[in-house]
Amino acid sequence: NKMLVSEFMIPSSKVVTVTSKQPLQRALDHMVENKVGCVVVLDSAKSTTSPESAQEHPVGIVSKGDFLRAYTSGFTLDASVSGEKKETRTGKAVFGSLD
Repeated sequence: NKMLVSEFMIPSSKVVTVTSKQPLQRALDHMVENKVGCVVVLDSAKSTTSPESAQEHPVGIVSKGDFLRAYTSGFTLDASVSGEKKETRTGKAVFGSLD
């Protein structure tokens, strides 16, 4: 009677996303509007065979905890999501430096 990940996960069509070039305010707005605790951060990668076609791919997440840490560190919500990578307690890069 083990539950599978596929039975528990949120379908990709319902995942809330922002791009790495958008301000943190946009990520926070999406979280509040969609009543979620995190957003997936996407970045565009150009195809080497067809440079005019770009595909977005996930590069990280921004969570409520990330916003709390950013707020207590003095970051502003008009900064972009991307930048120099910061490490979280888990050692995973989650969002960029906001200076």
